[in-house]
Amino acid sequence: MDAPSTSWHFLLNPAAGRGKAKRRWQKILPRLQATLPGMSWAESTTETGLAALAEAAVRAGHTHLVGIGGDGTHHDILNGIVAANGLGQVTYAPLPLGSGNDWVRTLRTPRRLENWLTMLEQEKTIEHAVGQLSFSDQYQDLEASRSDLRASGLKRTLEDPSGSNKRTLEDTSGSNKRTLEDPSESNKRTLEDPSESNKRTLEGTSGSNKRTLENTSGSNKRTLEGTSGSNKRTLEGTSGSNKRTLEGTSASLRDASRSASQVRYFLNVAGMAYDAEVLRRAEKSPIKHRLIYPVLTLLFLRDFVAPTVRITYDGQLWEGPVHTINLGIGRYSGGGMRLVPQAEPTARTLALTFAQRLSAWRIIAESWRFYAGSIGQVKGVTLTSATSVHITPLSGRLELEADGEWLGDGQVKARLLDEKLRVVI
Repeated sequence: MDAPSTSWHFLLNPAAGRGKAKRRWQKILPRLQATLPGMSWAESTTETGLAALAEAAVRAGHTHLVGIGGDGTHHDILNGIVAANGLGQVTYAPLPLGSGNDWVRTLRTPRRLENWLTMLEQEKTIEHAVGQLSFSDQYQDLEASRSDLRASGLKRTLEDPSGSNKRTLEDTSGSNKRTLEDPSESNKRTLEDPSESNKRTLEGTSGSNKRTLENTSGSNKRTLEGTSGSNKRTLEGTSGSNKRTLEGTSASLRDASRSASQVRYFLNVAGMAYDAEVLRRAEKSPIKHRLIYPVLTLLFLRDFVAPTVRITYDGQLWEGPVHTINLGIGRYSGGGMRLVPQAEPTARTLALTFAQRLSAWRIIAESWRFYAGSIGQVKGVTLTSATSVHITPLSGRLELEADGEWLGDGQVKARLLDEKLRVVI
C-alpha cells in the first residue's frame, strides 16, 4: 500500500438511480471541490467496476472513501476494500444517490448535501459489522461442467442394458468409437480367459486398442485404455460401492454434483428463497422504480415454490419448506421493508429471520407488518440472532441475494468477520 492519504476519495457509480447519480454528481461537484480541497474521484465503467476501483484506491493509499450510489454501490465497494485488506484502515462514508438506499436508512445518513457535508466534517464514526457469505452456486457449476465436457470434445456413456454389460466410449467427431459387448452377442474381437487368473483381454485386429477387464477378489476393476494413453477411464466397485472416474487430457472434468464455493461480503441484508427470487425477476422488469420490488413481491406469490431447507445456527436446527430467509446487519431492505428489525450494525451477531411456507392470502393480509417491524408476530415466522448460520437446500431451488445484488443458488454459510469497517454517521 502506498503512503496513506486522508483526503476524501469519491467512487461514483454513474448508473445508480437510473443515471440520476451521474446528473446529480455534475451539479454538486463544484460545491464538493470548494468544501473539500484535495478531494479526488473515480468513476466506474463497464470495463472497470466499483470493486476494482475500491481495491485500487486502497492499495494506492486512500484511507477515506465515499461511495456515491445505492445499496449495490456500497456492496461492490465493500468487496473491493476487503480484497485490498483495507478493513480496519478505511473510513467510509455513503453519499446516497441511488434508487436502493435501504442501508443508509439504518445509519440515518442525511440526504441533503449541506447536512451531509456537516456529517462528513464532524467525522463521527461507528465500527460497522461486515458479513461474509460462502455459497455454492450449484447451477453455475453444473453449467461450467457441461462446458468442460463440450470443450473436451469427448462423449462418455456408461450403460448396462439388461445385464448385457455394454459400455460405449465415443469421440464427438466419430473417429474413436469403441464398444465392449458380451461375446455371446458379438464376435468382433477375441475374448480370452486364462485359467484361474480371471483376466479378460479384448483387442482389435489392428492391435491399436487394448481393453482390459479384471476381476480380482471381487474388486470389479475395469479399465479401458486407448493406445495414445490420453484417455483413461476407470470403473471400480468395492463391497458394493460404485466409484467411477473419468479423466481426459484435453480438459479437467469436474463432478457436476460438487459445487464451487464463492465468497462475498455484505453490509446490510442478505435474503434467500422468495426474497432473492423476486429480486432476480425484478432485475428483468422494464419498469425501474423504487416501489417496483414491493409491488412484485405480491405479484409473484402465485408462482413461487417454497424450497425445503435445513437451517443450523448456534447449535439449533430447523428443517422444512421456507418462504424467505433473511440475515441482517442493517434493518431495512426491499424499499423500506423491515424483515430483520432486530438487526444492529455494531452487534456481534447476525439478525436471522425465517418464515415457514405461508399461503398467499396470509402473506397479503400480513404484508403491512413487513414495514412496521412486527413481522415476528406472524405465526410461522422466527426472529433470532446467531454468530453463524448454515442453510442447506434439501429440495427445490434456494436463491441468494445480498444488498440488492443477486448472487446465485445453493447452500449458504454466513458469519460476521472479526474486522469492522469504520463508517461515518
